[in-house]
Amino acid sequence: YAYQWQYDDSYPSGSTWLSISGATSSTYSPPSNYFSLGYTASIRCRVTATNSGGSTAAYSNTVTPVAITTPSAPQSLSRSTGNGGSKTFTWSAPSSDGGSAITSYQYQVDNLGWFTTSSSTSQSVTLAAGSHTFQVRAVNGVGAGTSASTGSFTVPTINSGPSASSVTSSSATISWTASNQSTYSLSIPGDASSPYTGTTGTSVAISGLSASTTYTPTLTITSSTGDTATTTGSSFTTLASIPVIVTAPAV
Repeated sequence: YAYQWQYDDSYPSGSTWLSISGATSSTYSPPSNYFSLGYTASIRCRVTATNSGGSTAAYSNTVTPVAITTPSAPQSLSRSTGNGGSKTFTWSAPSSDGGSAITSYQYQVDNLGWFTTSSSTSQSVTLAAGSHTFQVRAVNGVGAGTSASTGSFTVPTINSGPSASSVTSSSATISWTASNQSTYSLSIPGDASSPYTGTTGTSVAISGLSASTTYTPTLTITSSTGDTATTTGSSFTTLASIPVIVTAPAV
C-alpha cells in the first residue's frame, strides 16, 4: 500500500486535489502552521494498493483541520490590594487556547520585559512604592497570545513609624512617614477613641489615655487606587499619674 495525503486546492468545490509534500504515511497530523503553507481547509488520503496484477486507488473521506492560533487574553486578572508592595496577581484561563494546549504563562511588570511562569494562574511579585502596571499572556504551541493588563495602580509604603512622642500620663503624639498615602487609619487597642482617620496628615495627637498603661499603635495607609500598607509600631507606656494630696497634714 502507498499513501498520499492531499489538500483541496479549489475548496470548497472539491474538484482540484494536490499532494501535500512529505505526507506519505497512513496517518497525518497537520502542523501548527498548516494554513500558512498555502493549504486549504479540506484534506483526504489517497490509498494505492499494488500487486502483480497492477494498482488501484481509493480515497478516504475528507476532513477539515482546525486552524491553530495563539491564545486569547487571560480572563479576570486581579491583584491583591493589601500588604504594600507584596502583590499577588491571579487570573483565569483564556476563553480560547487557540486550538493548542496552553503550556505556560508570561508576565511583565512596568513593560520591562516578559518572564515565563508555570501553567498556574497566579504570580507573586514585590514592588517598590509608586505607580506600576502588570500584564499576563498565555503561551501555546504556536506562541504567546494577547495580554491582559491591570492598568496602572499605586503602591503605598510606610517608611517609618508609627511611633509615640510627647507621652504623658493621658496623652501622646503618634507620628509616621509614608509614600503615596491618600488616607490613613490609626488604631490603638485600649483607646476608646480609636481608630483615628484622616487624609494626608502624618501625626495624630491623642488624649484620654490611662496612666501607666502600655499601648501598641497599628497604622494602615491607602493609596489613590485602593492599595494598602499596614504596620504595627513600637509599644509605648503612659506615665504614672501625678500624686494628689487629699488631706493636708496636721500642724
